[in-house]
Amino acid sequence: MSRYRFSFFLIALINCDGVLPVSAIAPVTALAIKSGTPNYLSSVFKKEMGMAVAEYIRAQKLSEVKRLLTETDYSLSEIALSLGYSSQSYFQNQFKAEFGITPIQYKTAD
Repeated sequence: MSRYRFSFFLIALINCDGVLPVSAIAPVTALAIKSGTPNYLSSVFKKEMGMAVAEYIRAQKLSEVKRLLTETDYSLSEIALSLGYSSQSYFQNQFKAEFGITPIQYKTAD
């Protein structure tokens, strides 16, 4: 893993709740200091990771949702809240858009 890729991974983990815009994260990275612009961070992230920062964070959150659905007894509202979704319905809509089934259907599938 390149040092940039590792840095991006850490940034995404720190910001998995999605509350920080790239412009707030970029100034703390060497890339932003070097380039002076958060857009550079976004373009290098996309080149290194193959997707935009927001897409990566969304994918990581949905992956964690799947784990929580199968490995815990948390309610949908608890999962949505713990991962920083603005509402349970938004969480369910994102899940269904990504996987084609609802979180409940995923949880009860064998």
